[in-house]
Amino acid sequence: MIDDEEYSQIKHTSIHEYRNEYSPYELAFSELWVKENIRRPAINGGAGVLELLISPPSERSKGFLFEMPADVSQRDANVAATIVQWLGTNCGQAFIYQAERLAAQYAKESDKNKIQEEISRRREELRALRSRNEAEEEEWRLQRKELEEIWRQDAQERNRQKAITKEKMDAKAAIIRSERMAHEIAEKNKKHRFLDV
Repeated sequence: MIDDEEYSQIKHTSIHEYRNEYSPYELAFSELWVKENIRRPAINGGAGVLELLISPPSERSKGFLFEMPADVSQRDANVAATIVQWLGTNCGQAFIYQAERLAAQYAKESDKNKIQEEISRRREELRALRSRNEAEEEEWRLQRKELEEIWRQDAQERNRQKAITKEKMDAKAAIIRSERMAHEIAEKNKKHRFLDV
């Protein structure tokens, strides 16, 4: 980076500076470019715009900062100022207009891509949600089937217990009837024996 005294000797003027006399657009672009290249201590690390533009990016900063602003020659300044002045010409303005239209198209395509990505993401979320719901429904069906099987087995066991209880009660009733009949027969036999005596 050259010192301030040497830098002050560099003129950021176009090779075709004479055109500024009759072209207000070219004059405006040229004057603004000169202002952009005035060194200011608190801006851009004290470097002019051209110094930063031709400086290689810093490896450590991933291209956002510069290790050290490059040395600017008078030829560098003249070429850059000529390009900036050209942007004020009809051709330069057409170039800017086409660039803005192209940028708008790219932005629209980028927006479309973002929208498509969002749609795809939401569709994927919906598919995942449906898949999760289907899995939950399948699990619920299996649980219900297992529960129904438990209910069926429980009902069978209750019916079996009822049948066993009924059999026991029937058997007990039959024993009671048998005992009653045996008692009655014994009583009759006693009477007959009493009468025979």
